[in-house]
Amino acid sequence: MHLGHLFLLGSIVLAPVPALAVPNYTITDLGTLPGGRGSGGFDINNNGQVTGTSGTSTGPRAFLWDSETGMRDLGSLAGNGGVSQAFGINDNGQVTGFSTNADDSQRAFLWDSATGMRDLGTGGGGENEISDGADINNSGQVTGASNFGPSIVNAFVWDPETGMRSIGALSEEFPGISIGSGINDSGQVTGSSTIGETGNHAFLWDPLTGMQDLGTLAGPTGRANSFGDDINDRGQVTGGSGTGVGVFNAFLWDPTTGMQDLGALAEGVFNAGRGINNSGQVTGQSTTADSVDRAFLWDGTGLVDLNDLIPPGSGWTLQSGEGINDAGQITGFGINPSGQGRAFLLTPVTVAEVPEPGTLVLIAVGGIGLGLARHRRRQYDYRTIQR
Repeated sequence: MHLGHLFLLGSIVLAPVPALAVPNYTITDLGTLPGGRGSGGFDINNNGQVTGTSGTSTGPRAFLWDSETGMRDLGSLAGNGGVSQAFGINDNGQVTGFSTNADDSQRAFLWDSATGMRDLGTGGGGENEISDGADINNSGQVTGASNFGPSIVNAFVWDPETGMRSIGALSEEFPGISIGSGINDSGQVTGSSTIGETGNHAFLWDPLTGMQDLGTLAGPTGRANSFGDDINDRGQVTGGSGTGVGVFNAFLWDPTTGMQDLGALAEGVFNAGRGINNSGQVTGQSTTADSVDRAFLWDGTGLVDLNDLIPPGSGWTLQSGEGINDAGQITGFGINPSGQGRAFLLTPVTVAEVPEPGTLVLIAVGGIGLGLARHRRRQYDYRTIQR
């Protein structure tokens, strides 16, 4: 790995220094809740807390993990027998996702350590009303998707002051469906929306300017689908898009430069960005032509298989990077040495090579930069979380 994969945190010095700093990660198995054999990590905040879903003796449950207390069961709106899954966490430790309630209906929730799990309701207006929370910002605003009338499913923003409101769709024609996947601290939302009968496109919704079509990697004349999965505080979006040639690639969309193709791992046929941090680094999932899933990192120089950056012989297969924080820590899911599906936490380290005294270099420290329903979450089959 060359120095383009590093944050440059130091200055020019004349001293005995490493000739090369090789970025690497330590890996932590986040375990499972009692009675569970599988888990998946889906988001991480800047305090290193992870949220996701774990199996239990009664079914999937949302969890909150931190380094001091380990994995905590966040419960469900229906009590001990209910099901819940968590997808987003903010820096205050608030979590969102969905849970079954006492009526066995699916509802978006907001969990807080002081008040527990709160039902965010639905947009209303139809039978079998459901809602799903996908992400939460530091103001406690939640995005996701809900019914807003018969045959209408729209992305929403839920605010502690105003409650749940639809943010519409790129096309209001039937079916006029949109799904919110990520929200930043400015209240901007990304996700996916129908564009009539021709498919689905990634969007960026802004509280002042409304919903913008982000297009696809196939260009304005190509026919392809795309979806936005996460957004950072700079308004940069990551997700996945068709290229028009039978390949689905991860992308980075920037307000200035538009949609950039992040490429693919070797022989990749499906690639999608799942998480982005405020440095613009992306983590995600790549599926090869042989249906093998691999977690990746993109930091401006191309996709890197995260399996190549963990200790050799660890026994892990990292299948998807789902969230990345500003310190460069990554969470996701993979197969641990015992062959079980587990949530993981990657923490960057730097391994020094043979020193070359007196060499004029830039000191590189810190390693690779650390970031209804949400599209990336649905790549994980929760039926594989064994009880």
